[in-house]
Amino acid sequence: YAELQRLTLLVIAEGYVPDMKPMLHDVEEEMLCFHSEKLAIAFGLIATSCMGTPLHITKNFRVCSDCHTAIKLISKVVC
Repeated sequence: YAELQRLTLLVIAEGYVPDMKPMLHDVEEEMLCFHSEKLAIAFGLIATSCMGTPLHITKNFRVCSDCHTAIKLISKVVC
């Protein structure tokens, strides 16, 4: 989770603001940080030793708009 927190701080510095509109339940902003696709990206970055190695994250359902925005910014700050 430390890598995910580091990535979150990097994307916030780039202008990321959590998108709470599409959430169906009352959740805190902190809960958005722990979506599976964000955790998968953080783990993938830890597991790969070479910068620039492509990560392929596969899901069996749609990515929420908040994760989509965050992933775009993560790819910007990591590359």
